[in-house]
Amino acid sequence: MQHMLMSGGIGVVYQPIVDLASGRICGWEALARYAPDPTTYSPLDLVEAARDHELLNELTWRVVSHAHATLCAVSRIVDVPLIVSVNVELEQLRRDNPLFDKIAELPWPENTRLILEITERGQDLWHDDYAEAARSLNDHDIMLALDDFGAGAARLTFLHHPQWALVKFDRQLIASDGRTEQIVMTHTARMFADLGVLSLAEGIETHEQLASVKALGIELGQGYLLGRPASAELLLADLASRGLDVLSA
Repeated sequence: MQHMLMSGGIGVVYQPIVDLASGRICGWEALARYAPDPTTYSPLDLVEAARDHELLNELTWRVVSHAHATLCAVSRIVDVPLIVSVNVELEQLRRDNPLFDKIAELPWPENTRLILEITERGQDLWHDDYAEAARSLNDHDIMLALDDFGAGAARLTFLHHPQWALVKFDRQLIASDGRTEQIVMTHTARMFADLGVLSLAEGIETHEQLASVKALGIELGQGYLLGRPASAELLLADLASRGLDVLSA
């Protein structure tokens, strides 16, 4: 793993996040990939390898620093508010973690907000130390997102903490057309709106799913229908030629 990090074997790709009301890209999720052949190792494989070698911070820094350089380049093409999200593991969320001091020192473009996504896995481990670290990040204008909401036994107490700015519905909920799931998503999306928390639907792959998600009142969307992960070079080229529009009105 250390060799991959040092040799440039870890690449970063960007998947669009779309504002469903306007049909425009409002940001990207930056994702780690095994650069020589992404099919060799899955993103989860990379995370597990980094954990085994105690290199989670190094992997996260690789993605965040790459995203910073990319968003600086984006800001020279478009001058609108944008977000960029990066996955972190719950165990990294410590106030004494020097990684977050490094991240906070990065001079992000004025209209760019960084979001750190924390998976719902391990939510039972959430305690006041994590909340304190989250507040510290918020003080540096770094937002937090709860990823994979609905993938497990979701506990509403996990949402009690006010640091969450965004909650991402798991793709399994989006793919389901069951009445029960639709009712749960409708009321949950409304609850998030009442709490002032943005909601995002992952894994939108069909026009039917897109219509369903919009009808539920979910604000943001992500998935192959809206845009596949792409390199920074392709992102910038596409942005220069087509702008931020993804969906027709």
